[in-house]
Amino acid sequence: MRRAHRALASVFAAMAAAGGTDELTEARGKLRVVEEELRVAKGELAAEKARGDVLLIAKAELGVVKAELGVAKAELGVAEAKWVAALEEHKATLEESVKTAQKSVESAQKVVEAATKAYE
Repeated sequence: MRRAHRALASVFAAMAAAGGTDELTEARGKLRVVEEELRVAKGELAAEKARGDVLLIAKAELGVVKAELGVAKAELGVAEAKWVAALEEHKATLEESVKTAQKSVESAQKVVEAATKAYE
């Protein structure tokens, strides 16, 4: 466990030396913002479900899936910022995270498209 912490610390130290922490900090900030938007959208959905208006529930559900897409995109931004800032020997490890995040964005985009069609 301590080796993992040391390895992670060395990665972040290298990122700081390379100037990559600014982009990572910005990407993490964007992620926090869209996570809050998702929380709000879920609250709105819960409120509409309590009211029982089917059309407003569908609209709120669309808001939730759009917010989930925003979170997926922000997570991709964080993964990409980590990859850009990493030293060459760490990029291969982080590349898998970027690919996974890209797949999450693609999946979320499909859900948004389907929800949009259903709402229309």
